[in-house]
Amino acid sequence: MSLIINRNLKIIALIESESVNHAISNLQRDIVKSCEETQEEGIELHLMKKEMKDESFSLQVDAGKLFLYAADSLGFIYGIYEISRSILGIMNFWFWNDQQIVMKQGYEVAEDFSFTSKPYPVRFRGWFVNDEVLLHTWSVDREKDKPWEMVFEALLRCEGNMIIPGTDRNSEHYRKIASRMGLYITHHHAEPLGAEMFARAYPDLNPSYVEHSDKF
Repeated sequence: MSLIINRNLKIIALIESESVNHAISNLQRDIVKSCEETQEEGIELHLMKKEMKDESFSLQVDAGKLFLYAADSLGFIYGIYEISRSILGIMNFWFWNDQQIVMKQGYEVAEDFSFTSKPYPVRFRGWFVNDEVLLHTWSVDREKDKPWEMVFEALLRCEGNMIIPGTDRNSEHYRKIASRMGLYITHHHAEPLGAEMFARAYPDLNPSYVEHSDKF
C-alpha cells in the first residue's frame, strides 16, 4: 500500500524559522505546479526536530504520515527540497532549465519510504553569482529580486550553504535575501572582509595598492 501526496497535503511545522518557512512556501508552490486539483484527502507532512548532525535530515513514513526530521534549519530546508526532487520529480535547476512539469493527480510514496542524508565532506559549499551583470536588469514576474532568489533556491536544492551574493551594491542588497533563505554569506575578492569597494570609497583615486596601500 502507498500514500499519495497531492494538492491537499497538510504541512505541520512547529518551527520558528524564516528560512524553513520560505522553503515550505516553495514546496507548496511546487505541489501546485505538479498536482492537479482533487477532492482526495491529502496526507500529513510533519517537521520535527531530532538529535542529528548539523545540516542532515531524515524522511520517514510512519502510520500513514510523512515525517521530516532534522536538527537545524538547513537540515529541514534540504529535506523539504528532497521531497520536491525525489517525490514530485522537480529538478534542482527546474527554473533555469525550463523544466516542463507534467501535472498528475497525486504522487505515490511507498509505506516503507525512508531516506537519510549523507554527511557532507566539505563544510562550506557554495558559489559566486558571476553572471550578476546579466541578472542585474532582468525581472521575473515584474520582480527584480526574483532571478537572484531563484539562484539562491537552486543552491539550496543542491544542498549548498554559502553564497557570494554579488559585488558592491548588489552584494549589500542581495545578501539580505540570501540570509533570510538560510545561506551563509561570504565576501567577494574585491571586498575582503566586507570592506567597501575601493572605487566606491575613493572615487577620485586610482585603485592601485602600489599607489595607495594605506587606503587599502
